[in-house]
Amino acid sequence: MKHIFLALLLIITIGSMSAQIQKGTLYYKDGRTAFGTVKLKKKGVVKFKNDESTKPVLLKFDVLDSIQVIYYDEFITYVQLEIQRKKKANKFIAEKLVNGEVSLYSINQQGSFAGGSSFSVNSYYLKEEGERFVTYLGSNDAFGKDILESAKIYFKDCTSLLDKIEDREFKKKHINEIVVYYNNNCN
Repeated sequence: MKHIFLALLLIITIGSMSAQIQKGTLYYKDGRTAFGTVKLKKKGVVKFKNDESTKPVLLKFDVLDSIQVIYYDEFITYVQLEIQRKKKANKFIAEKLVNGEVSLYSINQQGSFAGGSSFSVNSYYLKEEGERFVTYLGSNDAFGKDILESAKIYFKDCTSLLDKIEDREFKKKHINEIVVYYNNNCN
C-alpha cells in the first residue's frame, strides 16, 4: 500500500513539474549554456525556447548537466540523478538544495484528494561527491522513512552532528542545515 501511495505521488510530481514554465539557463554537459524559457516535461524531457520568435526545442535531460531557473527572484537548480533499484538504475529530476562534498536533493510532490484537500510531500536524497547513485534519505509525509533516523545512519562518522540530532538542536525540518553542518564540520 505504501509503495502504491508513493508511486501515485511520483506521477503527481511529474504532472506538477510539467506545468511550470520559467525563465532559466540550460547548462550542457559539453560546456555550452543557453538562456530562455524552460519547461520540465515527463520522462526527463525539457522544452526550451530561446525567445518568443523561435520555435521550442525538446531536449533529453541526458545532454544537460543542470538547469537553473528563476522562481520568484530565487535561483533553483535541477539536476538528473540516478538511484539503484534492485538490478537497474532509475533516473529522475530533482532540485539541488545543498551543494558540497555531500549534496542534498529534493523532489516535491503536490496534489489534491477528492473533496478538495491538498498535500505537499518532499522526498530527500543525498549524494557524495564522485558517487554515481543517490541515497534515499526519507520524506516529510506520515508514511515515509524517518529522515532523522536515516541521517543518523548516513552521518554516523560525525559524532558532533549525532549529538545535535539527539539533543534536538536539529529536527526533521532542519535537513538542509544538517547537511551544511556535516559538510562544514565533519568531513
